[in-house]
Amino acid sequence: MEIKQLRIGNYVDLSEGFSVHNDILTVSIKNIGWYNEFKPIPLTEEWLIKFGFEILNKNAIYNYLLLYWNIKDEEYDFVREGKATTIKYIHQLQNLYFALTEEELTIK
Repeated sequence: MEIKQLRIGNYVDLSEGFSVHNDILTVSIKNIGWYNEFKPIPLTEEWLIKFGFEILNKNAIYNYLLLYWNIKDEEYDFVREGKATTIKYIHQLQNLYFALTEEELTIK
């Protein structure tokens, strides 16, 4: 995981070597120096539901944001203007949502 992929507020996994509640940490100024210890959190249906997405035939929708389930690769794709972008991790979804709405995607 590269530090340039993270924004303040992204969820990351610190399950190895740190004592953090539920092994999930929100990136902040205080812990940005640990970035080489950060691990991305895989995007799952369970996480999508936590963020308020509805699951319809494995696709996920929240407001106007639609993620298509790619059966072949078993991952979610965001399609815009005919181009698909794979969203594999929570921080990628958070960053995409912020880029589109200028609002943070939070757990409901």
